[in-house]
Amino acid sequence: MKKESLIMISLLFTTAAVALTFTTTVPKVTPTVAAPPEGVVAIDLALPGGTKWANMNVGAEKPEDFGLYFAWGETDGYEYDTVAYHPSDSFVEYKFGGYGYLKKYCHRKSEGNKDNKITLDPEDDAAHVYWGGSWRMPTRREFELLWEETKHEFTAQNGVFGIRFTSKKNGNSIFLPATVGTCSNEMVNYFAKPQRCGYWSSTLHYEAIGCLKAFALEDYVRIKYRHCKLSIRPVLKEKK
Repeated sequence: MKKESLIMISLLFTTAAVALTFTTTVPKVTPTVAAPPEGVVAIDLALPGGTKWANMNVGAEKPEDFGLYFAWGETDGYEYDTVAYHPSDSFVEYKFGGYGYLKKYCHRKSEGNKDNKITLDPEDDAAHVYWGGSWRMPTRREFELLWEETKHEFTAQNGVFGIRFTSKKNGNSIFLPATVGTCSNEMVNYFAKPQRCGYWSSTLHYEAIGCLKAFALEDYVRIKYRHCKLSIRPVLKEKK
C-alpha cells in the first residue's frame, strides 16, 4: 500500500449506483473477423516482461480515436454516442449477471457461481476477439508497469486530449486518448472537463475490476463496476 501511494496508484471500491439506464434498444457492434485493422503497431516501450502496447484502441482507426466501449468481459462494443447518452446503471443486461447471481468471474459464493477466475478467458477478452493472434487486454500489473516505467504527461495529439507514455529507456511512446469521465459514485460522465482516461484491464480484483484511470497528473489504478462501458487498449506479448 505504501509503495502504491508513492507511485500514485490507488484502488477504489464503491457500491453506489449511477443514474441512467442502458436500454436494450441501443446499437451494438459485434466482431466479425479477428484481425487488427490497418495501421496497428505494437510499440516496444522496453517494459519489464517485454509486453508491447498497441498504438490505438479496439475499434479505432487512428491513435486519437476513442474506439469502441465495452462492459468488462463482453465482446459486443458500443460507439461513443451510445454510451455517452445511455450510460448503464445496472446489471440487467450484463452478460455474466450481477452481484449475488454472477455466472462467471466470481470469487465469493455469496456473489454467485464461484469459480475463482481472476483473469478474462480469451473468448471474453475483446482485444483478442477483435484482433486475434496474441493480442489481448492488459493485466492490472501491466498497467502499473506502464505507469512506473514511463514518463507521462497529459497533453493533446491532433486536437485530442489524453496521456502520452514515453519509455524511459528507448524513447518510444504511446498516446491514450481521454475516453471517459467517471463511473464510481456518480453517473458515468463522458463530458467531464478536463477530460479523463478510462481503460479496462483483464484482471478481476475483489468486487470489481482494475482499470487505468488517468486524470491530469493524478494518475492511478481505480475500480469500476463491470457493467460500465470503457475503452480497451490491447497489448502483445510474443511467445518465445
